[in-house]
Amino acid sequence: MGSELFPNFNEFSDPCHRFSERNLNARPESRTSRCDRPEVWIRISSRGGWSIATPGSLTRLAKKSKKPPKAQGRRKKRTREHVIADQSLVHVQYFIANAGFTSEAVNKDYGHDVTVNTFDRDGLIEGGSILIQLKASEVLTHHADGLHFAFDLDMRDYDLWTEEPNPVFLILYEAATRRAYWLFVQSYLKGAGAPKPRANAKTVRIKVPRTNKVRTAFFRHARRLKAEALKIILEAKPYG
Repeated sequence: MGSELFPNFNEFSDPCHRFSERNLNARPESRTSRCDRPEVWIRISSRGGWSIATPGSLTRLAKKSKKPPKAQGRRKKRTREHVIADQSLVHVQYFIANAGFTSEAVNKDYGHDVTVNTFDRDGLIEGGSILIQLKASEVLTHHADGLHFAFDLDMRDYDLWTEEPNPVFLILYEAATRRAYWLFVQSYLKGAGAPKPRANAKTVRIKVPRTNKVRTAFFRHARRLKAEALKIILEAKPYG
């Protein structure tokens, strides 16, 4: 009977046969070292399924399909914050290049995101750098006076920028309008009416004028401010 049911029955006629991956690739429950049911024979079909034959019956068991694990939850996701951060960088770099300058984005932010190098009319690189801190938001926070945007400055950046010899500009980018606004940080923090941080405060609120729109002319202006800073610190001759 067994040879009629299974063409290769002789290969598995031993009921106590230890099933190996070579001849059966059997399921774990069929890999047994004891001969508990000598009347049972197992045969593997060419399609990958397997059968149990008993003296009076034949049961066909289909091979269980394995569903692949969902990979969507394991992949990294690009958030809206990442998108508008890139938009702010591209927005600023366009005007930097249009002014004839170069920019280098900083991978690790320790107080500024972009370093700008300036050049004179002959294309020669100039000393010093313009440092830019970018802050992108979907919609900027309007100050109560209607003339400024409000921003809570991290005290760690406050402490760093007050001692930075190179000019630092905070640029706020609004994704909803695709516009950016600048603030010359050192001049603002040393000027009259500058905010005074409270003891043990983590942030200090500053104001960025709505009229300070980032354009090509702004970076030419920033170049002159950098020259003035170098003149004071290094007694360097201002650029023409």
